[in-house]
Amino acid sequence: MSIQERIGNALRQSQPGQAFRDLVLELAKEGYEKKRILQFLEDFLIELRNQKDHNESEADIILDTMDCLVGWSHPQASLLPDRE
Repeated sequence: MSIQERIGNALRQSQPGQAFRDLVLELAKEGYEKKRILQFLEDFLIELRNQKDHNESEADIILDTMDCLVGWSHPQASLLPDRE
């Protein structure tokens, strides 16, 4: 299954926010760097927003996940924090 398919599947889960967090952690365990994971999410977001009937709440889930990846969230919500 492609990364884009995995992202789409996460959006269709009953708790997509948690599914996205889980997916990010899975991708990191598979060896993807944070920068690459962000690119996957951004690419999917662009595709989503180019759809005529896109759902803005789905875009918000992706953006929230990206915020947690780059550190624009509460420290406890942070995903893959940089090591000092």
